[in-house]
Amino acid sequence: MPGGAFIVPLCLFWLLLAGMPASLNGSVLFQENFNAYTSGATPGNPPWLFGMVGTSDNEMSNTVNSNYQLSMKSVSGSIPTTYAQVLASGSPEWDDYIYVADIMRGNAYVNVGIMGRMTDYNSTYRVWFQADSGGLNSGTLKLERVYNKGAVMTLDSIRIDMTYNAWYQFEIGFSGADLHAVVRKDGSIIAELSAVDSYFSSGSAGLFRNGGGELLADNLIVSTIPESSAASLFFLALPVALMALMARKLREGGWGLPLVSWRRAGTKASLVLVLASAVSLPLHAAGQTLFSASFEEQEDGELACPPWERDGTEGNPEAIRIADRELRITSRRSNPTAVIGETEWRDYRYQVNLKRNNLYSAAGIIGHYKARNRCFRLIFIPSRAWDRSGTLQLQKLDGSLEIVTEEPLTMEPGQWYCFAFEFSNGGITGIVSRDEEEVVRLQSPLPVGSLYSGKIGLCGAWSSDFSATGLIVTSRD
Repeated sequence: MPGGAFIVPLCLFWLLLAGMPASLNGSVLFQENFNAYTSGATPGNPPWLFGMVGTSDNEMSNTVNSNYQLSMKSVSGSIPTTYAQVLASGSPEWDDYIYVADIMRGNAYVNVGIMGRMTDYNSTYRVWFQADSGGLNSGTLKLERVYNKGAVMTLDSIRIDMTYNAWYQFEIGFSGADLHAVVRKDGSIIAELSAVDSYFSSGSAGLFRNGGGELLADNLIVSTIPESSAASLFFLALPVALMALMARKLREGGWGLPLVSWRRAGTKASLVLVLASAVSLPLHAAGQTLFSASFEEQEDGELACPPWERDGTEGNPEAIRIADRELRITSRRSNPTAVIGETEWRDYRYQVNLKRNNLYSAAGIIGHYKARNRCFRLIFIPSRAWDRSGTLQLQKLDGSLEIVTEEPLTMEPGQWYCFAFEFSNGGITGIVSRDEEEVVRLQSPLPVGSLYSGKIGLCGAWSSDFSATGLIVTSRD
């Protein structure tokens, strides 16, 4: 065949095969909203198993109230607060899954939470809120392992406020040895915990209460983690690589083969295509290049500061570093930023290729940066831990956070996306593309204020682990 002519039919054939891998969506293992029960009814056994650690079952109550919510409370107010009331359902074979439940504290004294990978009351992981002594809204959120007949190991913890008589969404996810927990209020994350622990590999899901008072629960869902196999990534990525190769070689007048390498990420095997010419090819804009960085020639280690500025790394310079010829940002409970450029930059296009390195990472870019709390951000926020779907938000920070506009976005971990900011003619545009195809576009007039110019950068939120490469800034004059 003439040079490269075989690539087009090969790509078409491969794209047909790409539909063959299994679905990326997780399946629901268990779901309960208690709407099928009458008021005062006790959930059946099976599927529910319940008990009180350290005392008998007849000293506690698990009933559905008139609002079709599960009520867990002690029958006798004299039951010591060290006893734990639990209710569980599921299979000992459940291994990697996400468990979500809406939880309410009935008063200021009760401690509440959820459990996962549970085999019995004393063999489980749990994430729970322990109120401070004295019956206050403040307390500690803990991610714990309960093992060896009741021994407790705290894997992670954080101080939070949890108002009683208000609904909160508790979530815990398991993927191999990775544990990740989130608490939300009115849809917004208020706390996040994570740990690496392989003591328990499978087990049921449940609810946990201790102290004097009532736990209310609703909308319980257990689902498998959506997971794409290495084969899926290979089927989808190879035709893109071949077509990019064909385009490049047509320009150069020669033919060659792309470089493909295998990597192992975390506890799961995945395929990464190392193709500088085939991954989120830059969309070049007219104008002068103000700044560019690929990081391909830099050695692994800390990011050079200056010229870069970093913030939100909690005194850990390794949180923003060069790794495998990419700029990598990792954080826990902070909003890390890496910033560079000139405060006088006004009308420009800034784009960079971003890749989430796990299922619970946020990832984004910064424009018109004046200070950490004065800038614009284009950031992907997962809808929940261990999820590919989420929201792309155009945010304005000027003393307080304002979400200017937002749209849903699915961002596969391990895949490159081109994030771009455009500031020109009094307007601001945020764009996310994949394989040169625009996926989401957010637009807004430039809000009135002082953020009319500024530097560029990268940003995370809460628990982040993402990589960046191919950064370029061009003027729009």
